[in-house]
Amino acid sequence: MPPVRKFTLGIRPARRLFSVQSRWGEIADAVFQHIRRSKTFEADYFSALKTSDSRDTFAITMTNDITGNALTISMDNFIFVRDATTQGDSIQARGAMAQFRELWEVIDGVVTVSTAKRIGLVGETHIETGKSPTAELLERITLLGGENHPAKFNLRYERRFNTPEGIAPDVRKHDFENVATLQRSAKGSRPSS
Repeated sequence: MPPVRKFTLGIRPARRLFSVQSRWGEIADAVFQHIRRSKTFEADYFSALKTSDSRDTFAITMTNDITGNALTISMDNFIFVRDATTQGDSIQARGAMAQFRELWEVIDGVVTVSTAKRIGLVGETHIETGKSPTAELLERITLLGGENHPAKFNLRYERRFNTPEGIAPDVRKHDFENVATLQRSAKGSRPSS
């Protein structure tokens, strides 16, 4: 498996957090104070703070352009990004998730998030290849051949199961457990699911 060059973790709360707009200063103070006291973070983990107020939502973003760290907190989403900006560096997913967990607890101490509607996790790798990157990607993660491939390739796979209570998924709330079980099998056979 190639090393992870960019790690993104996002959480969408079940309800909009309108308090982010009025308490953004408290959130930023709490995060920056925690980073200064914590042994997990470098002192300049985030070096800049900006706010954006569009017609639809309000957000604060803490960043460090040199290290590639970013945390965006809006009324609708929490997005944490670690980016390996130096050639040869990689992101350790467990360490990045531990850092996010620490920051989440600090933020949750200011604006309480009762439940999450969605959680997303993306690990980005860079494939160094002499041939077409799309052909290389298709060859490595699918059983499709590298010939006659599209210029862009998007794979989304999900398998929905009933919630633990055994009831059918609630279409209005999108209540379900999503379990992906895509396995790479031997050449010539189909993936199992």
